[in-house]
Amino acid sequence: MDFWQAQVKTNAELQPEGLYITRLFRLEEGGIEVRLDSHLVTVELRKHQRGEMPPYSHFISELPRKLLKNFPVMLQFDKRRRFTGLVIFKPNPEKASRPSK
Repeated sequence: MDFWQAQVKTNAELQPEGLYITRLFRLEEGGIEVRLDSHLVTVELRKHQRGEMPPYSHFISELPRKLLKNFPVMLQFDKRRRFTGLVIFKPNPEKASRPSK
């Protein structure tokens, strides 16, 4: 039994008493934040600044090909074309801050 299955089982046992447990996991390293909950894995490469418009979210298939060139993401899959993972290239802040030639 993994953690999430144990959480569901425990919550079922605690429900008659009106209790509920939850676990959110958060890791921050080198300016990258990863959050896990029971339904989502969220990776933020840049914090949303107060006063800025919030970031957009789209499925990869919804994005135009021209826009995809700006996203350093690779999807991993097996021989049966089942999704197995995601690779995100870490941005290089030095390169982004240099003026283009």
